[in-house]
This record gives sequence, structure tokens and C-alpha cells, in this order.
Amino acid sequence: MVGEEHFGTPPGKGIEIGAHTRNPVDLGVVDVAEAEREIYGSRDRLELELGRRPRHFSYPYGRRHQITEQNRQVVRQAGFDVCLSAYGGSVSRGTDPYDIRRMPISPWFASPAEAGLEMARLPRDSGSHMAAAT
Repeated sequence: MVGEEHFGTPPGKGIEIGAHTRNPVDLGVVDVAEAEREIYGSRDRLELELGRRPRHFSYPYGRRHQITEQNRQVVRQAGFDVCLSAYGGSVSRGTDPYDIRRMPISPWFASPAEAGLEMARLPRDSGSHMAAAT
């Protein structure tokens, strides 16, 4: 578990800490009861560690086939404001806050410019913004 002592800047001062799951499980294959334990457990642990409830949830394996509507409902019920994927796409004003798409940033990119070129290739809606996962 990563705690506040691992960060040079505490949460609320330029850093936002969000939740994944308690363990690195594929939410696309586990049953609802296990998904609830993982999502709520992660939220509760972070709230205990940080002294406030996390607002953002990101799937540990967030490809299209690993994100189910059923699990999005669990994320909503757990009180998260947004849910982030790990597959590329654009974000526009009307985007469902529980279906925010991001492009993973990984060592595969040789430079920030290469990552930017890859993002530019993604389909975009008018008024869309890109979100990157780190």
C-alpha cells in the first residue's frame, strides 16, 4: 500500500490520489461480490490512510472487455465521482464520468513527443480533451 509518506507533495496540494482495487484483479472476470469487496475495500483503505475518501477510481486492468456496466454501477454506489479506463480515446463535455478513457503512458514511448503523436492519432470528438494515464 502506498501511503502519504511516499509522496513529496501531500494530497490536496497538487496531487490527487485515486483508488484501484485492493488487489490487482481483473474486474471483467470476477463476480459482483468480489468486485464489491475489491472496490469498496480499496476506497475504505485509502480513506483510512489519507483521512478523506478518494474521488477517482481507475480500473487495474482497464481495457474495454474488462469494464462491465455492472462494475460501473458498483463504482457509482461506492461514491466515486469518476471512473477511468486504460484504453485510448477522447473526452468531451458529454462523456459519461464513469467511462473516462485514457491513453496509457508507458516506457514504450521513447519521448513525450512520441506519446503526443500517438494521442493525436486517436479519434476525437469536437470539444474533446485527451487524458493520459500514468
